[in-house]
Amino acid sequence: MVLLIGSDGYFTVDNLRILTAIVPPDNSINGTKINPSSPITDNRMRAHHFSRFVEKSGTTASSQTYNLVAKVKGATGTLLSFDCKLTGACVGAATVTFDLQKNGVSVLGAVVSFSSSDSANTVKSGTISSASVVVGDRLDLVIVATAGGGTIGTGASAELRHGEDPQ
Repeated sequence: MVLLIGSDGYFTVDNLRILTAIVPPDNSINGTKINPSSPITDNRMRAHHFSRFVEKSGTTASSQTYNLVAKVKGATGTLLSFDCKLTGACVGAATVTFDLQKNGVSVLGAVVSFSSSDSANTVKSGTISSASVVVGDRLDLVIVATAGGGTIGTGASAELRHGEDPQ
């Protein structure tokens, strides 16, 4: 890195000139300063959203449908990750499954499943098989808790991360 102080009072760090505000070199940032051969594309302006469902630790997981995203608002978007956890493990034959649905249809290759073989606070990621979303899509978390003669795990939580492109 090269730092120069010019006679005009500007500090120059590599090719960036600074006085009291940033003065970008031509073809570097916005308006007439955007390099035409490398424009700012929509995917660089994508909004990232995190939607979370969290039950209080110690609360037995229950079968329910929870709306994670009422409606996608960006023109198009992509489901990026879906992570689930139980703070208390299932015992015996009990299971808890998590599904991510878009407009009532699963977008996962398989539901995320917890059983007695999973320890407490294990985070599992769902494999998203249908990642694209469009304006108006509704995203729901569907939890199915089955005792099966055992004890259902506690403290269910899930986090969805998705990106939306500008309208």
